[in-house]
Amino acid sequence: MNSLRNRVASQKLVLFAVGFVLLVNAFVLAKVYINRSSVETKLQLTERELRLPYQYGLNKEDSSTRLNLFWTTPATEPLTMEHGRWYWHQDRSLKINEKHLASFNIPACKKTGNRRYKYNAWALLEFNGQSYADYVVRAEEYRRMIFALQPEVNTELGEKELAEKRKDADTTLKDAQVTKTRLFVVDAATDKALLVAAMQRRKALEDTRWIILPAEIEAGFYNCEKNEPHRNRVYINRLAVDSLYVPRDVIKGNLPKGQKEQPNAKFNAEIFYGRLHEPWVHSLQFCENDCS
Repeated sequence: MNSLRNRVASQKLVLFAVGFVLLVNAFVLAKVYINRSSVETKLQLTERELRLPYQYGLNKEDSSTRLNLFWTTPATEPLTMEHGRWYWHQDRSLKINEKHLASFNIPACKKTGNRRYKYNAWALLEFNGQSYADYVVRAEEYRRMIFALQPEVNTELGEKELAEKRKDADTTLKDAQVTKTRLFVVDAATDKALLVAAMQRRKALEDTRWIILPAEIEAGFYNCEKNEPHRNRVYINRLAVDSLYVPRDVIKGNLPKGQKEQPNAKFNAEIFYGRLHEPWVHSLQFCENDCS
């Protein structure tokens, strides 16, 4: 009798597990269908904004079918010779206006020191727009600043140091023009309507595209003792979806064979964002040389 009961219980457990898996799959498929029922935004991105995984080619699994979205925020710090070129193109802090900062409704800070809070909020992204144009101008200004320098002491060491700085400045400008991401997070708020209004006020260049996406954002205090907000800045931890699966049937061209080929891989990707703000790769074209 006990054996029969155990068998029946096991069968019920198996049926429950199977039913649960089917229910989860049905939910996922329904979500995908709803998201892809309407294309809200299209972006044409390249290897500048999409990166192969860091461990690509080292693991046995086929990690070549996933791309990581690469973006940054506008630099607002004064341009000086002490700032390395990557410093003002890798930041994830974002300066926003007081109205948008107020939307986070940051609790009063009760402890000394730094304190931040995480929010499920919204981020406004700008592709190939004014923020990227400003970054290129910044790189040009940096190069002019460096090339205007003269060695403090007329020695071989001084000349060598200046030559290194000039080489670095040339690389800075070239990277800004041809390799660095053109995708910038330019604004944030917990109220999406605030970003819609802000987007409508922004100046658009010829090929500028904007998109509002869910994001995990931190906001808090710079000095708790003074109850001082952190200089109207928030921190973009991550976008809700920043890694894209690439089905094999949308890939054209030859995939890079391993990690050595990864940095030189050139490709064009058409990214669609759907009704639920989730992206998918519509097409991916690998190129032997530069894509045109």
